[in-house]
Amino acid sequence: MISMTSRDSPDESDNLITWMKDGSEVLTSYGGQTEISFPNPIQTSDQGIYEIYYDNERNQNRGGLYRLIVRECPAGKWGPPECYGICDKCYNGGVCDDKSGLCICPNNFNGTNCLEIPDECEAGYYGSQCTDKCHCLNDEPCDKQTGECPEQKCALGYKIRSTGQVICQECEGGTFGLDCLQQCHCAQEACETERGLCKGLCIDSWIEPSCSQRISRLVPVRVNPYQPSSFTCYVEGIPLPDASSVDLYRRTGDTNNRTGITMRSSTVSGSERAVVFDVDSVYPQEDGEYVCVLNADGVGHPGTPITNATYGEQTA
Repeated sequence: MISMTSRDSPDESDNLITWMKDGSEVLTSYGGQTEISFPNPIQTSDQGIYEIYYDNERNQNRGGLYRLIVRECPAGKWGPPECYGICDKCYNGGVCDDKSGLCICPNNFNGTNCLEIPDECEAGYYGSQCTDKCHCLNDEPCDKQTGECPEQKCALGYKIRSTGQVICQECEGGTFGLDCLQQCHCAQEACETERGLCKGLCIDSWIEPSCSQRISRLVPVRVNPYQPSSFTCYVEGIPLPDASSVDLYRRTGDTNNRTGITMRSSTVSGSERAVVFDVDSVYPQEDGEYVCVLNADGVGHPGTPITNATYGEQTA
């Protein structure tokens, strides 16, 4: 059982006592209670850092913290499942970690045997053991006790995920950037959370391996067969593709033909570049399809072909 004593009243009567585990998981089943009971026998999944605070008042630092350690080995032993290792003596309330045999020291003590009293955590770290890393914008130092960043501004690739939290946590769900507001163009496991760089597994027609550029669409001006027209190829990405990297072809089988196709103009609007091509004579679908190609790193990447560039029946 973990039990905490309430010494202060909440600022608002409906600000209930709240429990959080490991800085992110709110334990709703214990709302309003000052203690947590665990099943017997206790499970290793129950271990972690438990925090109690009044809802909407967590940033006032009036709550309590409790670290629960669940050992798989008997006292004085480490190295499950055999537990042949013999623990060193841990002083000042320190506990031997049964996975590594090292001492887990309480607040205000560190060192091999918990005999050292640190003056302060080195820059960029916080916590009782000074082992938790800050993730603040522009590498600003965080609060040495709570890990809170100045003005709660997190580094790229991190954000404060929920109300009442103060610790910046890494982006998840395929997001990246400042406050995790941007969406990666690849599967979540392939996305780098700071700048959104991908390692393959691109989605939605983004080009491998970095998934940073793509052809978003090709729009024709429909005409009767063999009449002149124009096609607009839209591309996007970071960096925005140059007009010279964009081509338009008429594809017949495995053959790409640029005869009678001329680039007319290129304009940028928002995050897209629109490249306009003039076509002297637009062939019907049975004579081929039109496709926009984006050249990246010496390789041509075709977009989705257009097969409806002409009307089905010629009109006067």
